[in-house]
Amino acid sequence: ASIRGNQFVQSSAWSGNRLLTIYRPAAIAGNQFQAIDAFAVWYEANSPVRIDSNTVQTSSSSASIQAIHVNTDSAVTVRFNRISGRWSRGLYTDGNGALVVRRNTVDSVQGAVDLSSAQVVVDSNVIRNGQFGVQLRSSGCTLSSCRVVTNSMANLTDFGVKAMSTSAQVAATGNWWGSASGPRDDDDSGFDFNPAGTGVRVLDGTSGSGRVSYRPWLTAEPSSVGTPLAAPRPLLA
Repeated sequence: ASIRGNQFVQSSAWSGNRLLTIYRPAAIAGNQFQAIDAFAVWYEANSPVRIDSNTVQTSSSSASIQAIHVNTDSAVTVRFNRISGRWSRGLYTDGNGALVVRRNTVDSVQGAVDLSSAQVVVDSNVIRNGQFGVQLRSSGCTLSSCRVVTNSMANLTDFGVKAMSTSAQVAATGNWWGSASGPRDDDDSGFDFNPAGTGVRVLDGTSGSGRVSYRPWLTAEPSSVGTPLAAPRPLLA
């Protein structure tokens, strides 16, 4: 199924908790979602899904809802989306399918990207003005299988990248952390150590979280990141 070019608006009189629920293979592209107090997109099928070039906004201040929720063991591609407002999560996944999260702009969301898989590429996104950037929940993450690279992260109060499991390892090189001095890392038990960094915090250590390799980092914000003004044609095949 292709769900393309629609406008989904939750009225204040509607009492449901999901604007769009999908239980079959789908490409979701070029839509606008305006939610007051509901999940915008809920995908639950054991088939690949593409979520491409959508605008997803909320006017809610409750921060108990997610913009995009995906539950599948198949491949997931999320690219060129604009997600903004007080969502609890911009993108939240369950399942073990391979994930590609590329060139999205996530602004003012509590937790931008919260992923379950151990096959992850998160690259060229802009993540700003929230609590955290990228959280990886799988204990199977390795430096080759979980890569968070060439992103721009700024004004995040908690952290930029964190692996939840102490056995997990994440490659997070070539990112802009909001400062030329790099991310703040005051735990010397991980791969790296950068207590003088004034950028977004990275959790790299063995004290309750996994290890994150973040050197080298970018000393200036990259230009070709985030949702382009004119996104390429949505992927619908």
